[in-house]
Amino acid sequence: MLISTSSIIIALVIGYILTTLFLFLIQVKLVFKPKREIFVTPAAHDLNYNDFEVITEDSEVIRGWYCPCKSPKGLVLFNHGNTGNRSDCIEKIKFFQSLNYSAIVYDYRGYAENKSKITEKGLYRDADAVWKYANSLNYDRIIIYGESLGGGIASYLAVNYQPSCLVLESTFTSITSIAQEKYPFMPVKWLLRYKLDTLSRIKDITTPIMVIHSIDDNEIPFEQAVTNLDQVKSIKKLVPIHGSHDQCVLDSKETVKTFWLQFEENYL
Repeated sequence: MLISTSSIIIALVIGYILTTLFLFLIQVKLVFKPKREIFVTPAAHDLNYNDFEVITEDSEVIRGWYCPCKSPKGLVLFNHGNTGNRSDCIEKIKFFQSLNYSAIVYDYRGYAENKSKITEKGLYRDADAVWKYANSLNYDRIIIYGESLGGGIASYLAVNYQPSCLVLESTFTSITSIAQEKYPFMPVKWLLRYKLDTLSRIKDITTPIMVIHSIDDNEIPFEQAVTNLDQVKSIKKLVPIHGSHDQCVLDSKETVKTFWLQFEENYL
């Protein structure tokens, strides 16, 4: 039995609609990949730390660690990427402390102990509450640091508050841009409930900005770092390094340290 051209077209259209609907429904699992278990704490690495809890505007309990160091130059408020939880941030804490900075790491709603629904507005509320806590610690210098997806949250903080500096590591221009590359035939602009649009905000950030990105990054192309930086009107520095998306700063930490210390001396 011959299948008509119209039947094939109808089947393709139905398949496309069903695929689009499926991607819309599961997008939270594609974007966010939290771990529940806190499998290690800073104490296992002989790091001093304090647990803290903050309450968001919509009554969520957000938990994190404050890791002070001796004679700190300032405080780094670290916004981690889309995978794992704060247990995966220990090496970053050690890196910040090697630069003589205390650190705050925390988990967004939907991560670790918090099992609430993840929304973009909710992520910003989480960050607001943690910023208020960080600000209450009375450091003269607070650096907001965003890793990958956390860069979208860090850019929100930087445009709404006045940190000493914004650091973006392996950060996209927006989730939309990454989704469009991965699903070029899907109407992602209309499907996505999460934008985390750093590009639209970065031109309004007045604090100095350092962008760290691996030339080898196969998840978020290096070109996205350049695009972000092109929109910056404040003091800016691009730090091109090598290594994988998740490990590039640790793989190239001596290079990053050199750039960091130069940036700090000149602009902070």
